[in-house]
Amino acid sequence: MNYNVQAKDKQMEVCDGIFVTLQKIVQVENNLAEYGIVIQREGVDYHVRVLENDLYCTRFLRHIPLGDIDELGFYKWIRQQIANARFAESDIWYRTDRNGLQKVNEQWMFVFSNGAICETGYTSRVYSGIGECYVPPEAIVDSREVKGTIKSLFGTFSINPKAFYPLFLLNIMSITNGYLRLLGEKQFMKITIWLAGTSGSGKTELAKAMGTYVFADSDLNCNAVSATARRNCVLENLSYSSGSVFIFDDVKHESVRDRNNGVKNKIDDILRSVFNGRLTDVLNRQAIPPLIDACALITGEYRQTEESQNARLLYLNVDGFLQDKNNSETLRTLQKNPLWLTTVCCDYIRWLLTKIGDDTWQPFLKGKLDEMRSEKRRYIDINNAARLNENRHMVELAYILLERYLREMDLTEEFISKCARNAELSIESLCSNTFALLGGEQMIVQKAVSELVRKCKIRKARFQNNSVYSDNGFKYRQDYFMLQADDDILFIEDYEESLVMNTQEQHDEFDGRPCLIIQREKLMNLLYESIKNVISEYPVTCISSDEIISHLPRLLKEMQLIYRKRRKEGGLGRTAITYPVCEVLDEWSGRYCWGEKEIETRCIVETKPTVQLNVGHPYWNFLMERLEDAESEKILRDVAMICNTERKKLDEVKIYKWRKTFMNSKSLYRE
Repeated sequence: MNYNVQAKDKQMEVCDGIFVTLQKIVQVENNLAEYGIVIQREGVDYHVRVLENDLYCTRFLRHIPLGDIDELGFYKWIRQQIANARFAESDIWYRTDRNGLQKVNEQWMFVFSNGAICETGYTSRVYSGIGECYVPPEAIVDSREVKGTIKSLFGTFSINPKAFYPLFLLNIMSITNGYLRLLGEKQFMKITIWLAGTSGSGKTELAKAMGTYVFADSDLNCNAVSATARRNCVLENLSYSSGSVFIFDDVKHESVRDRNNGVKNKIDDILRSVFNGRLTDVLNRQAIPPLIDACALITGEYRQTEESQNARLLYLNVDGFLQDKNNSETLRTLQKNPLWLTTVCCDYIRWLLTKIGDDTWQPFLKGKLDEMRSEKRRYIDINNAARLNENRHMVELAYILLERYLREMDLTEEFISKCARNAELSIESLCSNTFALLGGEQMIVQKAVSELVRKCKIRKARFQNNSVYSDNGFKYRQDYFMLQADDDILFIEDYEESLVMNTQEQHDEFDGRPCLIIQREKLMNLLYESIKNVISEYPVTCISSDEIISHLPRLLKEMQLIYRKRRKEGGLGRTAITYPVCEVLDEWSGRYCWGEKEIETRCIVETKPTVQLNVGHPYWNFLMERLEDAESEKILRDVAMICNTERKKLDEVKIYKWRKTFMNSKSLYRE
């Protein structure tokens, strides 16, 4: 058999119309050689890869139809060609075992499934071959050509900075966190953004357009893993995502408990793995879980996770995103230009690679981090405040790096200043949303309630014996237990005892603990003022007092600050139930006495929506301090005395029934 041997890494012609191409691939992690063999027969290419150690112990061509060729002779010829080959450095390919930032042949580069980015541009001779992290070679262009793309991309961001900037900065963090690991910041720039919104809000489309700059394939399909995927699939794709953003898409509240638990476990895996920079479990019989330098983007209905996990994410709510015409048009623009994001991110990678060897760059970054961490801490008084502060620093540093990149691209100061304003707005909004998610709103409400209890007017109802009245069966005078119009809060020490009748001594089914009640309208007004005061003294969030007030009914329920009236159909029940309220009015009688208008006092009793507060909440401590003051027990206006002056008797039977109805079948919202 005669073979026509040509240059290595070129096609070699074999008899009977068979052509062979040899390629040498070096596995970077262990320096083992692997050979790629392409055999072309009858116009069809057959690809084979074989390790150098397996050249003599396996039939690596057994799946290729060789026809009548002497198979043993063909094997011998290929082995001889490989043994005699002298591959030039430019003809050797390198395959790594992971994606992202790494050193190959003493040169720092960013590796993807299909190639790598180095300071000089794109090379296909270094690649990982794993995962679906495809970077289009056409996206790596000369830096001078990138300026126009930057302007176009950031021009679209200005339509809705609160939505677009965090997702772009998430890509910057994913690219940079491998470098931060080199600086000893192993858990910095590792964050997960939860992109939340109702069905149809546009969160999935937004995630695919902005979530990550790499693609699943050469057709530029987005790489996103469904929430319904198997756990091993989720972990495997996450392990391949170093240097890019891992997208976990379409989380829903499943009706089946096992599915719900399965999704929750996957979310915990993602949050923990990204935060720690290492997978939670081993894959493919590995001895230890692989390292990852990636950020994650989760889309779907927010799911409460373990408390320690909650602070490992930032919360971005895009409810109603597509309902805004400007947003939908902007999203279509990004979808029509999928390489804008990739081009800018790839150029940022090239810029970052030039900084690794810069002696001034590392002290600059460390100085910025020290400066951030020495600042006065924000978000105090909520759970995981330290982590939320650190998360904010991550996003802020991402923009500091981006701004430095934009300056070195010689973009105008006007353009950079506009980007800075938009970034600051988006970071404040993102962290405020997360602040609310972690209990910031509850913290503000609790402080406001504490202030309210300290400062508002509280009347402690008297237990006055009913003996002065005719025998009506009531042990105590009911007028003392009504709300007076100028009361802020009425405190009844033992509500159950106040509804005991003289004759039967029967108790109805209700909570017998002390009772705090306040008119709903007055509660909202007082809390509104208290919330404004708290926020003015605690300027750490862009959450407005109006925003918290709009959420107040929900917050009061979640915090168990109020009771509810049960409903037979099992609904949540009413927060406010009618209660007797007495208003004393001084009015002109229409008569004159000695030339002056004669004033008469009228007592009006009607039922108004009233809320019962929960005395079991910690603010009860403040109330007890106030009730130790004798002045707090003083009745502001003696309703009974006024009524006696008018020689009218309040209808105690009606008041008793109203009060009994108010209290019956009452419970806390979360039981």
